[in-house]
Amino acid sequence: MDISLVTENLINHAPYFVAWGLAVILGAIMVVRIGSKPEKLFLTGSCLMLGERLASFLLMSYGASLLREQGVSVASSALAVTLVSGLLTLAGFVCLVWAFWLRFWKNSPKQVEPAKEEPV
Repeated sequence: MDISLVTENLINHAPYFVAWGLAVILGAIMVVRIGSKPEKLFLTGSCLMLGERLASFLLMSYGASLLREQGVSVASSALAVTLVSGLLTLAGFVCLVWAFWLRFWKNSPKQVEPAKEEPV
């Protein structure tokens, strides 16, 4: 594993780490206080997105080492990296969308139609 790739990606993706880390902390606080399904889904989605960010640079350095040391083709290495990263991102995104849908749209008050005036 190449340390320069790891440190470069850590520096470049630091805002994402901070944002998803804060989302995980906020989700944990929400689960402790409220503890309903949307909050648990929000925490799960945030953890998956943070995990994807952490795994992405490790996977990239692993793919680079596969290219150098074992002679794997570029397409195979890129497929392995993007497949794992994409699955984690998709799972996190689905959890986050589902959490917001449960919290805001499913439980939103129904639109009340205005009363129709009867002809006189």
